[in-house]
This record gives sequence, C-alpha cells and structure tokens, in this order.
Amino acid sequence: ALQAAYDAVSPAAVLVPSSAEGKEIAARVAVRIGSGVITDATDLEAGEQGPIATQSAFAASFTTKSRVSRGTPVITVKPNSAPVESAPAAGTVEALTVAFSGQATGTKVTARTPRESTGRPDLTEAAIVVSGGRGVNGAENFTVIEALA
Repeated sequence: ALQAAYDAVSPAAVLVPSSAEGKEIAARVAVRIGSGVITDATDLEAGEQGPIATQSAFAASFTTKSRVSRGTPVITVKPNSAPVESAPAAGTVEALTVAFSGQATGTKVTARTPRESTGRPDLTEAAIVVSGGRGVNGAENFTVIEALA
C-alpha cells in the first residue's frame, strides 16, 4: 500500500515512524523502489541532491548527517524529534485504490491480543526515563525508583 502511494504521488521523500515495524516497512519499500533507507532521523533539511537527515549515533555521543545517493529516500523519523506545529490549513484526503497480489494475501490473521496498559507512559513517548536494577536490592524496594520517576 505504501508503494502504491509512492507511485501515485512521487514524493521527495517517504517518511515512516521509527519503530521496529516502521524500520521493517521502510526497508522493504526502499528495496521495492530501488532506493536507500535512513533510520532514526531526528531532523531533516533540504539539500541540493535531496533531503539530508540528521541522526544521533552511539547513545547521542555523535551527530551525523546522511543522505541517500540514489532514488527517493525512505527515512524513519524518531518519535518526538520535532515539536508539534499547527498547520495553516486542513489537509485534504485523497482516495487511493490499492490492489494486492496473491502473495500479499497469503497470510491470515487468526487472533489479535491488545497490549495491556501498565498505566505508565510508553517508553518511546517519555520525556525522561528512570530505570533501576540490582542496586535497589530486590523488587520490594522498587517503590523508591517509582517515587523518583
């Protein structure tokens, strides 16, 4: 479906959320359209030869700038890497008809189990992460870490 949207619009870049599933989808789309993929981008800027992505590497010890040298870049973007900005106008919805091959419909979902909520924010959405381990001397003392969080 993403490839059909790409074929219909011919974008300057394809942006996908940076998650395990998003990275898998991005890699597959990049192979299908004959392009490269950049993962975990934190910023994008226009370049003469295509978009340039800023990435953090090695636990944010280094910042790199990358670009895809051939084709339309497929870029996964880290959650919360850009502030929310209001749009000047509402977007428009364009219908897209997608036809799937027999290979794409060969899988059958037999059940879905929703993820149980722990009441805590999702790790990728958290502004601050507090973790604890053996230093608190057992699970019964983990309340100290929870209070800190």
